[in-house]
Amino acid sequence: MEGSLSLGLGFLYCFVFFDSMRVILTSFFLFVSVLLSAQTKALKETNSLLKANKISDAEKAIDAILTDSASKDLPEAWNLAGQIQRRIHETENQKAYLHKKYDTLLLYNSSLRMAKYFMKCDDLAQIPDSKGKIKNKFRKANSQYVYEERSNLINGGYYYMALEKEADRRKAIDFFDTYIESGLHPILESYYTAAKDTLIPNVAYFACLTALKVNDYELVSKYASYALNSNEYAQYAMELISTAFLQQGDSIKFLESLKEGIQKYPEDRFFFANIVDFYLKKDRIEEAMAVTNEVLSQNPNNAYNLYVKGYLFQNQEKYDEAIDTYNQAISIDSVYAEAYSGIGLVYCIKAQDYSTQASTDINSSEYQKDQETLRSFYMKAKDAYEKARQLRPDQKELWLNGLYRVYYNLNMGEEFNEIESLLN
Repeated sequence: MEGSLSLGLGFLYCFVFFDSMRVILTSFFLFVSVLLSAQTKALKETNSLLKANKISDAEKAIDAILTDSASKDLPEAWNLAGQIQRRIHETENQKAYLHKKYDTLLLYNSSLRMAKYFMKCDDLAQIPDSKGKIKNKFRKANSQYVYEERSNLINGGYYYMALEKEADRRKAIDFFDTYIESGLHPILESYYTAAKDTLIPNVAYFACLTALKVNDYELVSKYASYALNSNEYAQYAMELISTAFLQQGDSIKFLESLKEGIQKYPEDRFFFANIVDFYLKKDRIEEAMAVTNEVLSQNPNNAYNLYVKGYLFQNQEKYDEAIDTYNQAISIDSVYAEAYSGIGLVYCIKAQDYSTQASTDINSSEYQKDQETLRSFYMKAKDAYEKARQLRPDQKELWLNGLYRVYYNLNMGEEFNEIESLLN
């Protein structure tokens, strides 16, 4: 009897449990049905606002739908959001076509939002249903809209890039990023693959450049991988990468990027000048000279490279070698003002060094000879500095202090007074 009673109670408990579950499940499905109905209603109402051309109201309504946890994952919601932006874009485009006043920024930003919304819609529509099937009914139409208006993403990026505020420049990055992302997105795969979009590397370069302006070095690295494939801007992209490493204080990667840059672009001064400067600041002048000689071995008739070598000789206190190398640079480029300035400085240094051992006894037979030697140094410095002034009158740092010193030591009163007036 006890066994029968226990079995009977077991059946009763099971019946009560399954009956409770049935009520719970029924309530759950009823709740889901109500939610779906509310979402469908909200979308229909928003679509009605769009059809009635109440764009502002439609935008507010769709913004609420897109932020609602119950509807934010519906591809239909993101499709409608894109359609609203498409209508805004078409309205401004029509005004422009009719030569009426139109809002350029509104046109650009509608292209940006439309591309983002349609890509989000496409992502959600690609998720398989409960049967494992993908039913993306949006791609065909939406891909055409994104493709046709994609160029406005570049135009919008250029516009905001030219502005000074950081927020505007970050807006430019958003435009450039969306252009790149859309080119890599499956929504446009029927038009072309990313490899065939030759503008992506160029746009990536401008994204790098803008990211550097707002000191966002991670973004520089992000876009650099694309920018380095640009036929027009690859070497400049490498310059930006090197600069980013420098600003981040990563001297190892900075130096590595400079070495790579020299190998790829031996004619580009940026990499050569910066690697020499890096070694000089670290007091590694022999390494700087080794790089210079390597660069000169590839292009021995480059005036700038010779000028750098002369400068390194000067820093090594090999003054005769420095003067000879500066003159080699001038023989290639007769208007190389920096080389003339370098010669002037070296002769002044030679004069200063010589003066420390020159006779100070005016009655000595050596005194007159030493004074003539000093005068010879300053005269050569004078000729070089005056040539630099003639070539670059606006670049006073090349000749002003040098001529002040030279005219003073040569007792050239009138010339000295003129130079002194420029110092004040």
